[in-house]
Amino acid sequence: LNHSISPDSGSSDITLINFIMDDTVTAYFKEIPDTGYQGIWVPSGFSPNGDNNNEILFVLAGKDVVSFQFNIYDRWGALLFQTNEKTKGWDGNFKGKKSESGVYAYQLLATFKDGSQIAKGGDITLVR
Repeated sequence: LNHSISPDSGSSDITLINFIMDDTVTAYFKEIPDTGYQGIWVPSGFSPNGDNNNEILFVLAGKDVVSFQFNIYDRWGALLFQTNEKTKGWDGNFKGKKSESGVYAYQLLATFKDGSQIAKGGDITLVR
């Protein structure tokens, strides 16, 4: 297979040319560099409505986060969801039923590599 890729680097537009069939395919992609993000962040909302956009709410924990505990509560203080795993997020359900659109409270406790801790709370808007 004879082909070329241009440019070599520095652009998000790539052209791949296959000389055997004399076809050209252009692919567009966005390169996301490793920024070494540090800290911890909770999105302010999500929309688990089946459109495959923002279906699950995840805590975004940087490289300096050793551990965290994340809890979500309804307006009456009932615990709806909890996790301490970066890969486990809330899908907007509680006991197999869809939670209603609305505002939910969260508590977050995180421990960092340097031994420091942060405790914070806030709210998350669920939109169906």
